[in-house]
Amino acid sequence: MKKQIFILSLFLIFLGCYAQKIKLNEANVQHWTGGVCCISGDNYTIQLEIADTLNFIVIDTIWIGNKFYIENGDKQFTAEKLISEGKTIYNIKVSESTNTKNKGYPEMEVVEKQSSTYPPNYNGQACVYYYLKNKRQIIEIDSFIQLPRLAYP
Repeated sequence: MKKQIFILSLFLIFLGCYAQKIKLNEANVQHWTGGVCCISGDNYTIQLEIADTLNFIVIDTIWIGNKFYIENGDKQFTAEKLISEGKTIYNIKVSESTNTKNKGYPEMEVVEKQSSTYPPNYNGQACVYYYLKNKRQIIEIDSFIQLPRLAYP
């Protein structure tokens, strides 16, 4: 019995040492309008934290609703990596703008086309696909915290 408890304890310690703990620190959205006639948009900020500095993640794709963002493409995001106090912080920013003056169906068709080529499979308002140790993983964002609206002159 003691031997089984000892083996189980070693196994749990082994799992605890090698499990990567990635957590979502914050997810914010801030709507904005102005600057130029009929232009508005959303600024999204997502902060992820990984519990060690030896391993890093590679962010692949970000889905917000039915739109996706990749690092190199028309719709892209930026990711900043900070190492502090034994952990790595990733600050991800996504900006989306809309021109309501020329609003029409072609823009909506593009979104549907993108969604059909790579359909999301997640719950919540958004998700981040990333690679950790060559394995693709996902972290889901249930909801964004709404920041006060910005009104540019």
